[in-house]
Amino acid sequence: MKKILLSGLMLLALTSSQNAFAGKHHEFGFGYGLITHNQVAEFASDVKTNFDGATSLNVSKDVFEVDDLEFSGSYSFHYVFHPINFLGIGLIGSYQTSEGDVVAGGDLDDVFSSFGFSFGDLDLPVGSVKNKYITIMPQLSLSWFDLKVFSMYSKFAIGYTFLKSEYDYVDGGSVKNSDKRFALQISPISFEAGIPALRLFAEFGYGNQGIVNMGVKLRL
Repeated sequence: MKKILLSGLMLLALTSSQNAFAGKHHEFGFGYGLITHNQVAEFASDVKTNFDGATSLNVSKDVFEVDDLEFSGSYSFHYVFHPINFLGIGLIGSYQTSEGDVVAGGDLDDVFSSFGFSFGDLDLPVGSVKNKYITIMPQLSLSWFDLKVFSMYSKFAIGYTFLKSEYDYVDGGSVKNSDKRFALQISPISFEAGIPALRLFAEFGYGNQGIVNMGVKLRL
């Protein structure tokens, strides 16, 4: 089945290669990115503000923190229409997840210091958190040159990330939150190589797709 699917994709790429290099064309791509804007935003934000509803625990929710937050890579799909060969207008969709522990610690000293207690660096586990980041961004791309086997381009995109968070606590409680955040992707240095219609690409920059985003694209 895989051989048949791969053969069909190669045949489609070869038969459409004339149109893909002629100027006006459509582009579909799938990529995987690392070190994203979502990760930077999480570590730069005050995560204590995300724990609404955790009032049943015996520790103030003001001292909750997320510990050991681990991220997946960013899986993205894009569609771009090129009205002329060097200009592309399209849409990016990306998906990323993260998981971590919710702990009470660190700032506990501020709460109990007046009573003579010191917790130091002790982290008391109170639950876990799972986050989903769904990003939608319109995209503009400019091609610096487009050869039959190699091309260089830049792209810029802005939009929104829709964040879905679920907190599960040791007391049996569960809280779901949602948020919307600004999203962007700036990739000034990007390359693609292959036959005119089927190419591998690598994009370098910063944003919700990552500082490096690599994948495959089909041009029709």
